Amino acid sequence: MPLWALSLHFVQRVMGWFCEKVPGISKPQLPSTTPQPSVEDNTATMQSCEDARRNDRTPPAQLSEAATVDDDSAHTGHLVGKSQSNIEFTPLTIPHALPDIPPRPEFTPFTVPRVCAPAPYDHLDFWTYPERHGWIVHSAGRACHILCPPGYCRVLKEAGAKRESRPAIFSRADGSPVRASDKVAFLQAWLFFGLLEKVSTLCGLEIDVDKEFLVENGESVSTARLNGLSERWFDALRHTSRLGETALMEQILALGRHARLILAEEHIDGAVKKQFGYTYSECRILQSLDIVVRVIGLHLLSHVNLEGFDAAPGEGWGKQRITTSLLNPIPLKGEGIAQLERFAEEELEERGWCPSEIYQLPAVGMEPFAALLERPKMRDHANCGEKICAAYQTDEATYKTVHVYSDCECGFVAVKTDELVDALAADKIPKVIVSEQLELRVVTDDDSPYVAMSHVSSMRSPNANSSAYAPT
Repeated sequence: MPLWALSLHFVQRVMGWFCEKVPGISKPQLPSTTPQPSVEDNTATMQSCEDARRNDRTPPAQLSEAATVDDDSAHTGHLVGKSQSNIEFTPLTIPHALPDIPPRPEFTPFTVPRVCAPAPYDHLDFWTYPERHGWIVHSAGRACHILCPPGYCRVLKEAGAKRESRPAIFSRADGSPVRASDKVAFLQAWLFFGLLEKVSTLCGLEIDVDKEFLVENGESVSTARLNGLSERWFDALRHTSRLGETALMEQILALGRHARLILAEEHIDGAVKKQFGYTYSECRILQSLDIVVRVIGLHLLSHVNLEGFDAAPGEGWGKQRITTSLLNPIPLKGEGIAQLERFAEEELEERGWCPSEIYQLPAVGMEPFAALLERPKMRDHANCGEKICAAYQTDEATYKTVHVYSDCECGFVAVKTDELVDALAADKIPKVIVSEQLELRVVTDDDSPYVAMSHVSSMRSPNANSSAYAPT
């Protein structure tokens, strides 16, 4: 297995906030002459906020393009000190240096059924799509304060307001009941195919969404092409002279906020009982829509991280606004995500994951992504608990090797000690690359990415004096 594959899951663990870890990204400094609205500064506006919260639950009249842009959008920002043709874009992905190693994705790709095939997206106006197809949306994405997430006000929370049930936000024009399967099919058409097409059009990217994302003769949808899409949008804008233009960014943010609001989990009975129960595949479809919103967030982060990006005081165009709106928006999970985590946990147990491993995943919401990893059933964890794994207990006196398969008798792969010594003598950090054919190569250049693995001796070393590893 190549070295990049060993570290792939680390990328997924930081998917929403990984841009903080990328070196070389300059953060914009908003002017300080007029401070941004904050939770504390807006305490006096609770009544207007309460009105805005009611508006979020009012069945809107026909939505227009202008009505969907947040109220704080009016200024067209610009880039200071650089022409757009000379701007260097810093990708918001973990960089790779070796030409024979493929880029690491922002998100783990997966495939879901295409349930919207009977009523696909019609390529007309995005905002009025529900109306054209017999759906009524009882929620409008209007922001009460710049840094408030969609449909949730931090000012009211600070003031001690209680969380209420979130009424159903969809109904059918013909009065028929809303079923979970119908809702998922409708959202897939609107917030996957429709939203991708709309943002691509705004960015000037010519794209055939069906061709890029449909697989298996059009019966399934793959999320693979979502990786790198935010950068493709950004590159397309190079030719339009609109990089860092806040009017465009407001339009894109409005689309993302609206999708995030629509995808927020619906509750009844005091935010305890969920409105709908979904199948595993339906939960995965809803997860794919969540990722589309996150891709929009990554694209907007590319704008604010431009060197020389400038916006008017009070607009709040910084990382926090994008993060709270699209990447980590509200206390409630996205629709179907909590159910997906339970499905994924059951799948992990069936695949032979240890309860102690699964126990650690909810803290970072990683069960759905962990369930996508191919992993053989290695050990019997019937005697393991949430805190201690009994399957990998070893005799520390002998450090007996544990192979992936109990009947495995394969040999060991080791790096020549002389190569490591020579690298260290040259004041270099030796890095080991493992090819698909289990050939080892030591590199010492500073640009090679690497993952440092610790505490592996008791699980993989044949004895306390060897640095070899079992290839399985």
